[in-house]
Amino acid sequence: MKTKLTAVALLLAATMMVACEEKKADTGAKALDKAKEATKEAANKTGEAVKEGADKATEAAKDAGEAAADKAKEATDAAKGKVAELTDAAKSSMNDYLSNLGKLTETLAGAKDPISGGKAAMDAKPLTEKVSGALAALDKLSPELKASLKETFKDQLSGVTTKYKEQVDRLAKDSTFGKALSDMLKNVKLFE
Repeated sequence: MKTKLTAVALLLAATMMVACEEKKADTGAKALDKAKEATKEAANKTGEAVKEGADKATEAAKDAGEAAADKAKEATDAAKGKVAELTDAAKSSMNDYLSNLGKLTETLAGAKDPISGGKAAMDAKPLTEKVSGALAALDKLSPELKASLKETFKDQLSGVTTKYKEQVDRLAKDSTFGKALSDMLKNVKLFE
């Protein structure tokens, strides 16, 4: 744009010089007519240059707006993906918790005498660690997501938790082998 304005200024100066030279030879009226014509021509070229610059600025603004819209859509899509990922991870943690608590409950139900109680204690140890690990993952979730999971899985959660508590209570009352198991199970926290 600067180059065009410089060219217009040079054209105007040349026109004036020509007009001055012709003034010597021509009459004043002819020189004035030529100067008017040169000024009109310079004004037209300046107007065209300004219009061209405005058109380019409009085009650049439009392109910037489209690029911003594309970036916003990409960010929204990425956020939706993260939410879906988080939801899938939360469901997976809940399924792990329910599965391992169910296995632990079955293991405890098998403790009927000192021999089966000893075996149950050995089998229960890694299951309590898995339940605690799944619970730790669930504890990291937002309160809203926890509430949503509790609502979604309420029937399974209620059933497995009730059965687990029944086994812990039964073992706590057993004087022969229940003490060792109930002490270990006191540290298991539940997702309630």
